[in-house]
Amino acid sequence: MPAALDNVSSSREVRVYSTSAIPLPQYRLVQLPPDLLALLTDSSSPPPPLVLRSQSLQTPTYLCARDTVFQLREVSQSNALLLLTPDPAADDEVRATPLHGGYIELIPHTPNIDLSFVPYYHGPHSICITPMISLSLAAVAARVPSSRTAFSRAWTQACGVEIDGVTYRLHDQDVVAKLLPMMLTAVQASGLDPCALEASAVAKAVRGDDEPDENDEPDCVVEAILRRFSTTPSAPYKLDTAALARWFGLTVLAEHADHSTDTAAFTNLWIRALPPLLLDSFPDSTPPLSLLAGECVQPTPNTVVYLPSRTLPIEPAARLKRLFSVRTTWPSEELAEFMRDIEPVPSRVDALFTKHARRKVVKGKAFISRR
Repeated sequence: MPAALDNVSSSREVRVYSTSAIPLPQYRLVQLPPDLLALLTDSSSPPPPLVLRSQSLQTPTYLCARDTVFQLREVSQSNALLLLTPDPAADDEVRATPLHGGYIELIPHTPNIDLSFVPYYHGPHSICITPMISLSLAAVAARVPSSRTAFSRAWTQACGVEIDGVTYRLHDQDVVAKLLPMMLTAVQASGLDPCALEASAVAKAVRGDDEPDENDEPDCVVEAILRRFSTTPSAPYKLDTAALARWFGLTVLAEHADHSTDTAAFTNLWIRALPPLLLDSFPDSTPPLSLLAGECVQPTPNTVVYLPSRTLPIEPAARLKRLFSVRTTWPSEELAEFMRDIEPVPSRVDALFTKHARRKVVKGKAFISRR
C-alpha cells in the first residue's frame, strides 16, 4: 500500500512505496549490546567472527563470538517497522520493506558446556570399535553453543582428542590414571625440561628405546594429557604442578567418597600418590588442602569429605541448600568455589549469595549461611 513520509528532507518530499508484485528479501533486526557493537566497528582490528548455534529446534539459539555468548530473545512490539531502501530508478523514491513486528535482543549468557555426547577413548584398541556417534572436532564445536575460548578451555579440561577424524574424551581411569604417572616418571628419568615439553618427546620417553607398536598410545593422546595439565595452551608445554597435585589428591579422595576421612591420614595417602617430580614443588613435600577447593569440604577441622561439584544440583538455590546440609556456615571464598561451574563471574556469585543465603562479616572476613 502506498505510504508517504512528511518532513523527511528539508528540500523535497520523498515518496515511499511498497508493492506485493516485487519479491522482497526477509530481514530481522538484532539489537547489539554496546560492547559487541564496539568490537564490530573497531577499525584497529578485524571484527570477530559471529556464529549462530543451537543444539536443536527445541533449544534456544545463541550468537557466539570469540570470547562471549549471547542468547537470542525475541521482543515483540505493536509499532510498525519499515526498512527503507533507495530506488535506483528514481532519486526521490525509496522502497519500504515491512519487517517482523519486533526485534531480537541479545542477552549475555554463560553456557554450561556439555560434552557428554562425545564418546570415551579407553585405549589404543578402542578406536577399532565404532562409537555410537562419530564427529570431527569441528562438528563437535559447531554443536556446542559457546565462545571459541570457552569451548577450547572445556575441551582441554575434558582431555579431548581427535583420532583419525573422530573425537573422543580420554577415559579418566582407563587412560589418564594409567598414562599420567608413567609420563611424569619418564619426564624426570629422561631429564626433560618440565617447563618446555613436546608431546613426541614425552611419548618417546614413555616407550623407552622400543619402537612404537599398536599397543602404544598415539602422540595425540599424550598431547591431550599434557595440554590438560599445563599452564600453556600449546607446545612447548609447561607442567602445572598445582593442577597435577589436585588431580592426584582428588583421585585418592574419591576412593573414600562414601564417608568422611581423617585429614592427616588422607594427606599421607596423597603424598604417597604424588610422583617425586611433584613433591619437590611444595614446602616440606606437603601439598595444601586448598588445592582441592570446590571438590571437597571439611565438616570439622580434622575430617575431609569428597564433594565433587558435578554431583551437585545445577539450580543455584538447590545447590546452596545441599551445601548447607553438609556445613552450616562457609567462608565466602570457599563456598564460591562450589559455584564456579554454574556461574564463573564472581560478581554474579555474590548476587546468588545475596538472593539465596545470608552474609555476615566477622573480623573483616565474610561468611555465608542459610537464610
